[in-house]
Amino acid sequence: MPLSGATVAGIANNLPRQPTSFVGRERAVQDCLRFHRSARLLTVTGVGGSGKTRLALRLAERLLPEYPDGVWFVDLAPLTDPDRLPRSVASAMELAEEPGRSIRETLARHLAHRRTLLVLDNCEHVLEATATLAVSLLEAAAGLRVVATSRERLNVQGEQTYSVPTLSLPGRDETENPVLARESEAVRLFAERAMLVDSQFAFTDEDALVIGEICRRLDGIPLAIELAAARTRMLSVREIRDKLHDRFRLLTGARTAALPRHQTLRAAMQWSYDHLAPDEQELLRSLSVFTGGWTLEAAVAVCANGRDEFQVLDALTGLVNKSLIVVDSSDEGDSRYRFLETVRQYARDLQVERGEAEAIRRSHRDWFVAWAERVAHHLTSSDQAVWLGRMDRESDNLRSALDGCLEHDEEIDLAVRMADALQWLWVIRGYIHEGRDRLQAIIARTGSLEPTPRLASVLQGAGNMCYRLDDLDGARAYYQRALDMRERIGDTRGMAGSLGALGNVDQYQGRYVEALERFQRSLVINRQSGNKVWEASNLTCLGNCSRFAGDRAASRAYLEQAVALNREIGHRNGECFSLDGLGCLFLETGDYGPARACFDQALAIEREIGNEHEEAVTLSSLARLAMKEGDAALARVHFASAIRLMHRLGAGYQIAGCLQGLARILMLESQPDQAVRLWAFAQSFRQSVGARVEHEFDPDRDGLSEARGALTPAAFDAAWGEGSRMSLDEAIEYGIGDH
Repeated sequence: MPLSGATVAGIANNLPRQPTSFVGRERAVQDCLRFHRSARLLTVTGVGGSGKTRLALRLAERLLPEYPDGVWFVDLAPLTDPDRLPRSVASAMELAEEPGRSIRETLARHLAHRRTLLVLDNCEHVLEATATLAVSLLEAAAGLRVVATSRERLNVQGEQTYSVPTLSLPGRDETENPVLARESEAVRLFAERAMLVDSQFAFTDEDALVIGEICRRLDGIPLAIELAAARTRMLSVREIRDKLHDRFRLLTGARTAALPRHQTLRAAMQWSYDHLAPDEQELLRSLSVFTGGWTLEAAVAVCANGRDEFQVLDALTGLVNKSLIVVDSSDEGDSRYRFLETVRQYARDLQVERGEAEAIRRSHRDWFVAWAERVAHHLTSSDQAVWLGRMDRESDNLRSALDGCLEHDEEIDLAVRMADALQWLWVIRGYIHEGRDRLQAIIARTGSLEPTPRLASVLQGAGNMCYRLDDLDGARAYYQRALDMRERIGDTRGMAGSLGALGNVDQYQGRYVEALERFQRSLVINRQSGNKVWEASNLTCLGNCSRFAGDRAASRAYLEQAVALNREIGHRNGECFSLDGLGCLFLETGDYGPARACFDQALAIEREIGNEHEEAVTLSSLARLAMKEGDAALARVHFASAIRLMHRLGAGYQIAGCLQGLARILMLESQPDQAVRLWAFAQSFRQSVGARVEHEFDPDRDGLSEARGALTPAAFDAAWGEGSRMSLDEAIEYGIGDH
């Protein structure tokens, strides 16, 4: 309730008493204090429900001692006639009109020689009138300062703006510490408001994590969080979380004493929407088709609806100014735009209600199918890292477009095009499970399509995913289907890729003669067609396979050619692959200096382009190098890092190799029973996936003999049995524990 005419420490003010505590936002208050002292007009902006009013009131309370002639709060939300704005301000200050003077003149005369703070709240619907009055009063009264709150700035000279940040949120890590969750501003606000409606409310550490998820999904918007917390009288926090898919029906009817637009989340959004220009309303609805943000180029392509680029830019600028869209800068310096998810869902609901959703979905689909195909050509170029980053930023849009294609039988050909373009992203970024599931879903629905090179590429892509998930039978089957289709349609260039892929499976299973023959056939085709990217890949595969077959001279020749060709064409992903192969050859021949140089170069490239799969392979190679040089501690660190990456990517076969390396370290540490368990697990696991045992990871026969000598026969057999029965997760925990 307002304290009309009340004083605090002798200072007149009408600041409303707040019925609830002010949670967090100390950094925001400090920022506003700093900005206030540097500018006579400070406008606090933010999306509806972001806490602009509470922040302005908190600021005013802190500033009371600095304004001996009064601090006055004016709520403009009920104002419908802009011409009555000066009278509303005068009424808040309890000023009566003076005979012969307008109310505006009365205000100016009263404030002229006073040091006063004026808080003008909710200005967005009378923006021009507020700006005019603020300027005139500031010109008339040197001791006056104005704090305004609005969805957008007043846009006058000398104005300082401050955009209210959302409340701080817990991190997204699934293993998040509940103690840290409790410390976030958003979770603290939820908990305090929940206790107001239920004095018995208390939450466990598990509840704290659920509340953190609720707050993240509500974008840290205070109004949304308070409305959600009010539901704890009837629902558990898990039930609230699970109902957030329909947040605008869930977050209603909990604040009867609040302003009408703050009684429900939908009302807060509606207030903002109703004050947009028609072209801004249309663009807001159309932009809701994007997920994870968008560029101006994409907005023009998808949402223009007859407008040119600058008309779209003008409407987009209006939405940014009104705090409905956030603008970010990418690492490349380009602007990128995004919604808070609550705003996006509101705009999306309007789009569906108006029957606009399907047309805009098709526009979004067409843009991202074409965009993905265009970008795919750059993923084997010298600027690979840049384009991978762009694909990362559009990953949510790409998934949405692909999912939309899969929901419509008549669009399966578009799904094939898109999946073909996304294969490199899935492989390099390690999205192997996602890639496999999507490719298999597409393949299952392509029975009516004619064989094409692109469809064969999708078949091979599914094989690539199976290969990286240790499903050798599945990989071989898809590769063979791709090869058969390419032979049937005469796609000679594509045949080279299928031959090379089948060669990888042969090599994986120890069929070196067959693998070398396939790699050679593929190499001939790629050289004839001028496909240097795949020629370099063939050379790397020939080098690695020759090493496994025992021909070190041939291996070095192939791998050095591969490194040189990858560097010539700027194929960074291929370069790190060939460097790791060459480093392994040097490691095998005892040339540790050159081996380390190769591994270090490979690791730098892998981290540059974000290829976690190859990074894990190189880390395991560095671990084996450290073992050769007698640094068991460093080897353990590298193995543990490699295993964590491999586990996230589902590379179980390579994890088994790392665990065998750790077994050797355990023998050095006089722990033969643990070493035997890891050796047993590795052998059992590799047999289960039908893979050969690479000779650099062969069970250490001397180590096994030493372990047998250190253990009784019964103890050895027991350890071996326990290891062979371990699951992959159990073996990882056993091998690296807290390392």
